[in-house]
Amino acid sequence: MSKHYDVLVVGGGTIGLSAAYYAASRGLSTALFEQMTIHNDVASSKGLERIFRILYATQSRVRLVESSYAMWKEIENYVGYELLAPSPLLFFGDPDKQTVEGSIADIEKSMRQLGVPFTYLENPSAIEDAFSMFNAKGMPTNYVGLVQKSATINVSNSFKAFQSLATENDVTIITGETAGKVVDITPISSGQSGYTVKTEDGTEYTGSHIILAPGIWLNTVLPFFGLQVNAQGASVWKIWKCSLAFFDKQTSSEIPLWYEFAKSDQALYYGFPDMGFTSETQNKCKIAADFTNTTYTNVKDIDTEPDPKIIESIQARLEELFQPSTYDINNPHMEEACFYSMAPDFDMVIGRIPTAPGATSFFDNASMFVMASGRGFKFTPIFGRILVDLAVDGDTPYTGDLTDFSPSRNGIFQSASP
Repeated sequence: MSKHYDVLVVGGGTIGLSAAYYAASRGLSTALFEQMTIHNDVASSKGLERIFRILYATQSRVRLVESSYAMWKEIENYVGYELLAPSPLLFFGDPDKQTVEGSIADIEKSMRQLGVPFTYLENPSAIEDAFSMFNAKGMPTNYVGLVQKSATINVSNSFKAFQSLATENDVTIITGETAGKVVDITPISSGQSGYTVKTEDGTEYTGSHIILAPGIWLNTVLPFFGLQVNAQGASVWKIWKCSLAFFDKQTSSEIPLWYEFAKSDQALYYGFPDMGFTSETQNKCKIAADFTNTTYTNVKDIDTEPDPKIIESIQARLEELFQPSTYDINNPHMEEACFYSMAPDFDMVIGRIPTAPGATSFFDNASMFVMASGRGFKFTPIFGRILVDLAVDGDTPYTGDLTDFSPSRNGIFQSASP
């Protein structure tokens, strides 16, 4: 006898939890499947903190992230503990350099068109004047900056909040390598719409609607829908291993969130203030590289050790960009690797599940969020709501702002057999 729910959610990262909560809040019986534990060390949601930002080059993303911010604050007010820790955010660098985050010039234009308040810093000296720990001499003379009040997302508290919201609304959360690992998904063949999910332990579950948020394990579930990530030609899906470390803060001044738009794609760095989200990170700042020397096309090949060469490059860049009294750059702590599920065009994928690669016809009652590309966390509440809209209603009020993320765009998927 199978167990029936209105909504089945595959993947227990923050966006899977968010989708489960928003489904259950509608009064829909909901089950979530996670093959490991909630907030595990390999998931795309791994870590202690994430950048929240409104600074985007496209107006559609600005609108989405503004809505997401309001939803974060609603949840924060309800649970009674901090999810978004306020901090200034500095984007600085070559204004015309196109990166995975867009360009500073395009971001500035987007902010002005939408009337989003920000401060413009016209040269390296202005950047150093605004944030005294930076060293203008370590920057090319054409560098400019954009500053906006923003926040650091507390990852642990975010998991706590969305898991508690899901539990309060009677979501069944099924975890573990046997009970929570999905090994088969098939459409119900009795003429009724819906899906049967089978887990490693042999248990079957049926659901009227299904939502996929599988992180870097997307190729373990997409084939059940006749899809797999694109693995042909020069432009393919990859898992990026990105490396980071924590450095002791030595200055008494407030260090902002920051992201450098450098001339080379192999020279993109970002850093956090000393958030102290754990006792282990008190007076330490996380610094990371937004590039990699190591990519994978199979999740089974992942090596979780950080890349020592990238840690060294972080240290070298910190020595150039900052005053000597800012960080103890010679003694990195808590060196780690995190994993980005990176689409061929470096963008996220959210929408209904197409019936074939590039198709504009879709499976009934099914939606997905995949290839988060390291940029999905800030959208957690709004993407959870959108996934429920798409799976349950077949549409969402946010459709107009999702075009860039379409699962039907070229080069994202290829055909597969389950």
